[in-house]
Amino acid sequence: MSELEILFPEYPTVSVLGKQVTVKAVRLADLSAFGAASGRLLALMAACSTENQAEFAEKHSGDLRRVLRMATSIGWWRARRLPAPVALELFGVVLQVNHRFFTQALAGAAKRLGGQLQHNG
Repeated sequence: MSELEILFPEYPTVSVLGKQVTVKAVRLADLSAFGAASGRLLALMAACSTENQAEFAEKHSGDLRRVLRMATSIGWWRARRLPAPVALELFGVVLQVNHRFFTQALAGAAKRLGGQLQHNG
């Protein structure tokens, strides 16, 4: 029917406090929540100050835990017990890996669409 090959990303593993953690692609069902939580965290990091750090601790620590649970093999219990600096560094890895997955998928889609557009037109 089709020669379409779908990208199945290889999930990298990182060591977090001596345990292996798999960084996964965000599922489509979680993409909106992932984007919202990540956006708030990135905005906070871009304007890092003592006040922003306090705001993060008060209002956005749940966002960080949510992102880590969506895109890693870390469970709810373990995510709550990670030291904040470790959780933030792992968040950076999650963003880096998912950005790579996303750009690879976009490039593949653009390539396929480019071929379709040339054939149709």
